[in-house]
Amino acid sequence: MTNNGEVLPQRKDQKKVKVEKKKGWFGKEVEEIPVFDAEMLNERHTLLGEKRELEEALSKRGIVPTKKTLKDALNHTHAELSIKVNDGYHFVFAPSKEDAIKYNIFFQLLSLPLAHKSSRYDFSDFIYTTERILNTAIGVKETERRWVWDPDIGKVDDLGRILPPFERIKDKIGLISIILESEFDHIPENKKENLEEFVKAAAQLVERLAQIKARGDKATKHIEAGEVPEFEQFVEVLKKVAPDEMLQKAKVKKSSDVKKPSSKEKLNLPSDALLDVLSILQALEFADYSEKAKEKALQKLSSAIKELSREKPTPENLFKLGLYAYAVELIKRGEFSRAEEIKKLQ
Repeated sequence: MTNNGEVLPQRKDQKKVKVEKKKGWFGKEVEEIPVFDAEMLNERHTLLGEKRELEEALSKRGIVPTKKTLKDALNHTHAELSIKVNDGYHFVFAPSKEDAIKYNIFFQLLSLPLAHKSSRYDFSDFIYTTERILNTAIGVKETERRWVWDPDIGKVDDLGRILPPFERIKDKIGLISIILESEFDHIPENKKENLEEFVKAAAQLVERLAQIKARGDKATKHIEAGEVPEFEQFVEVLKKVAPDEMLQKAKVKKSSDVKKPSSKEKLNLPSDALLDVLSILQALEFADYSEKAKEKALQKLSSAIKELSREKPTPENLFKLGLYAYAVELIKRGEFSRAEEIKKLQ
């Protein structure tokens, strides 16, 4: 599930790839097998692509999330999520593009009550909660193990698990609410009684938002036009479970409070490249810096550098190239602790 590995949809064409398999104790053989042909979603398919607009829409309705935590809440589905099996962890993939969009948005909506500093949640915590739902509410028995062609690295991965259609999640609302009850420990007990209603409202809103996203439109555009009544219903239920600290009226800036530009202000780095780099480094940390994870991270960064080098050398593109190249060097040298320095640039 990511910009660097979102829940990935299956293409219509059937892909076959030659893979090397073990034969006997020491032998090997090459076999051509059909694989699940995955393709990447990007942030435009999910709420991450309109974080600022979503924040404004919530703020107008009396819900004020913390900016950094909201970003982590929306970005966490753009990390590679996995499900536990006997021999370790397998990455999960959605069975179709439509299902991929729905799974991403659903888990983003469920994360909103945690999108405040009072929850003390960060990127890895959001991943943990979502993976707990995947492992408990769905579980390995409801997934299908498949060889997966991952276009992000241009290789076949034999540790792929295909999730059931999103429609199946509607049968798990009660169980999901119980899982969230134990995760939302910063929410008062009387508010936890509304979690099942909250999960149900999120599932209903997903259907409407997925239709909009599938057309390439911005969901918030239709929300502000009053065309998504499901959003208004969701917000009312969100207020029932959100921490009191989130339930504030948005502050309106006075003209005297508006900061005037200064020649000494620090330069704003391209947010999309910064988000890409942080997502890759955080996913690497979550994978405990395994060799396979490092190889995949380097391939993603090299691919981004290669694409940018073909574009016009604008100041923005050159800044992006610098960020990607810096991340490559950190990974090669194993200086992962310095990722904190990049975070401070946000």
